[in-house]
Amino acid sequence: MTQLVDWLERADWSRRSAEFGGLREGRDRAQGAFVAMEFAPPSGSGVVFERLWQLWIGLPKHPNVLEAVGDNGDSQRLLRYAAIDWEHPPTVVGGDPQGAARLASWGVDLVRTCEFLSSIVHRDVLGWFACPIVRIDLEGEVRVAFVPAKGDAAMTARLPPEAVDQWPRCDDRGLIYVVGQLLRDLAALEDRTLPIPVCQTIDRCLAEDPANRFATLKELLEAFVAAGGRRKPPHGTRPPRRVWSCVEAGLGYLALGKPKNAVTWFEQAVEQERIARTTPTAKQGPNAQTLVLRACRDEVIKRAEDVDMLAWKDAEARGLQFEQQRRFYEALELYRRVRLEGADMVRLEVAIARCSFQLGDFDVATDYAQRVLQQDPRHQEALELRANALLRARRYGEALETAKKWLAVAPDDGLAHLARGKILLALGRVVEARDSFERASTRGPQILEAMLLRREVDRSIKDVRTAAGTANASSIDLPEHLAELRDVLLDGSTSDAIEMLRRPGFANDAVAQLLLASLLSFERLHADALAIYDRVLTLGDEHRHSAMLGKADTLLGSGRAEESLSLFEGLSAERNDLIEAIDGRARALKLLGRIAEADEAFKQYVAMAGHRSELRVRSR
Repeated sequence: MTQLVDWLERADWSRRSAEFGGLREGRDRAQGAFVAMEFAPPSGSGVVFERLWQLWIGLPKHPNVLEAVGDNGDSQRLLRYAAIDWEHPPTVVGGDPQGAARLASWGVDLVRTCEFLSSIVHRDVLGWFACPIVRIDLEGEVRVAFVPAKGDAAMTARLPPEAVDQWPRCDDRGLIYVVGQLLRDLAALEDRTLPIPVCQTIDRCLAEDPANRFATLKELLEAFVAAGGRRKPPHGTRPPRRVWSCVEAGLGYLALGKPKNAVTWFEQAVEQERIARTTPTAKQGPNAQTLVLRACRDEVIKRAEDVDMLAWKDAEARGLQFEQQRRFYEALELYRRVRLEGADMVRLEVAIARCSFQLGDFDVATDYAQRVLQQDPRHQEALELRANALLRARRYGEALETAKKWLAVAPDDGLAHLARGKILLALGRVVEARDSFERASTRGPQILEAMLLRREVDRSIKDVRTAAGTANASSIDLPEHLAELRDVLLDGSTSDAIEMLRRPGFANDAVAQLLLASLLSFERLHADALAIYDRVLTLGDEHRHSAMLGKADTLLGSGRAEESLSLFEGLSAERNDLIEAIDGRARALKLLGRIAEADEAFKQYVAMAGHRSELRVRSR
């Protein structure tokens, strides 16, 4: 068996643990494209995990901590790909000196990780990181992820005994207990009384009384080194794993089904190895690792050359199955491997546009939809894809023109009216947007979504009841100290209103800040809006629900539906009469493609809204 085949078998993504979802390609400005792993918290921990995620994604990079990368417009929580050894068995310690030394070395890794967390995170919130899960990568290194300590009974039970009542506060002795828990998970310690130094060290870490544990992380580190663990320098002084990072990225692309991308990373791994061998302290000439890397690179190149081309009929059937399962990367890869001879080019290009749109690559979706429209200007799905892709890319003028063409082809298509309304809303043409939502609400299955959007428009300009195209007087309910904003808002000049609300005098006014955040969200300035909602949450509990609702809506508007859903579900659990949380949950579920659950949530919303006389249904 070659080294590459061995790696791929041990890191086979189909064997992953339950916390991890699918693989997808991400992109950042600093490093370009990369492979990411979807990461899901335990069910029922939505709002709690949101806070943990905010802390986690703010951590600097650490070689033993899985890097959180999914707070950049993604709807999933994403971690940078790591080549985890999913076949890794528990380490047997009794009678196996090598096993004991290996476990002690992992203990060193975990202590260094805890030292890093303790130096970065204040102990008043350190307890958020007190329930990590640990995995071992293909190089035998520890990789740590975090799940909420609250919201899941099994994880709460793993907290240090003294931390349960004072959570999220945690100190170094609490982290020492965490290290003991993780090492016990990694080892087969049926008999913890074995007279082996590493077992005795773990046993002391897990002492119920904190006074009986090691006094400091440094003392614990020395105990693991004495038990046979490899001493490693602290974070910041350890040389980066450049060669392995390239190999890992290449393995990620192979798992994603993109061998051509993997070739680039294996080429870089070979080059990094060459550079490492030219340093003054390195041994001259190729070594065993160099030969292994070259063999792996050559095998990956062969795999890239051997990618089979598919007939359109076979690719379409399998691709549609992947799309139904929301496995859009895999569907897109199939479509890109279609043999063009004999293919239905219109259907193929629509399929590529559809998957690209779902993956957030709106420029590609626009281009492929335009190719179809050049052949058939009345193709409804291409018009729909192009209008919505341009909207998401904030190319509002082009989006509006496409929506007009769509309506010319299908004047009774509720989705076309809905898309036009969203575009007009983005352009600040609120009255026209409301008219489009009104028209959409009487046509087709998107009636509830249109009603909700119409209600959002009415909420932004209170009690607007104008007929489309007229300019009847309106009123907005504002506190007296914000009365000066009324004329600005009625004129629809949101930029002027934002400028006024940014004045220092409004900085600690929760009502003004909530209004500012909603206007920023309306202008698609999602990052600024989210920062203000987070700040409002620090101004007291009076406006907590409003800030959380606004934040959830903004996350949903920016495409981060999973995070939005977690917040809406948490709010619904706190207050089952909070109708805004119920309709938000329904919209998030719909965006995620969980249609059956969305239908049930919409029914719950309609029942509650109808009961409170807050929803007007206009029959055609």
